[in-house]
Amino acid sequence: MNTVMKKRFTRSLRAFSPRTDDVLVAVTLENLQSLLLLDLLLDIEKEYNVRIHHLHIGESIPREIEERVSRSPIIASTRLIRLKPKNYTDVKLNVVSNLGQYPSDSLYVLPFTADDLACYFLEELLKANLTGLALEAEARTAYPLYTTTNSEVGQVYRGTSLRAATIRDCDLLQALAGRVALQAFGNFYVEAYVKRRGGARVNVEGEFQGRLGAAGGNEDE
Repeated sequence: MNTVMKKRFTRSLRAFSPRTDDVLVAVTLENLQSLLLLDLLLDIEKEYNVRIHHLHIGESIPREIEERVSRSPIIASTRLIRLKPKNYTDVKLNVVSNLGQYPSDSLYVLPFTADDLACYFLEELLKANLTGLALEAEARTAYPLYTTTNSEVGQVYRGTSLRAATIRDCDLLQALAGRVALQAFGNFYVEAYVKRRGGARVNVEGEFQGRLGAAGGNEDE
């Protein structure tokens, strides 16, 4: 595994305050970023006294993901929600509907990259589809790939049928290509919605405009 990627993932995961004796729920989808999330999470957390439950949302569990889950001694359970999500809100609401399956203070770790969070923000939150924020309101939530792009994920693996791709088409993101760093969206989302869990929600459009330039990109060192 790429050392820089592992260091970045570890640093990003710490931002969500995992505990040494935590219960984690690793959420995966049928994409390459989910495989990266699982590989890095299992590699890092094997040194700690944690239990990891696996929750997959998709029509089936990809072979590569199933192999990792089946051979890891720290995976306590695996559960399949058999559906093809049409957007990010679908994913988040299906996690919410399964909160009762796990200990109440579990940390839910999702595979959303900077691309995913940018697409979610532009195509769902900015268009007033806010119901997915119920996940952050009701559970501890982590996005340790929030400073990693799909392009970077695609460079980690070779010879797999999984692709690093957004769940849905994102016309607004394509229009902003080259003008705004993807990591700016990831940084903004984490600061505004995850770290403020339980507090007052921000004005989505107004605050983003004010902080976009300061959000910046990622640093590997």
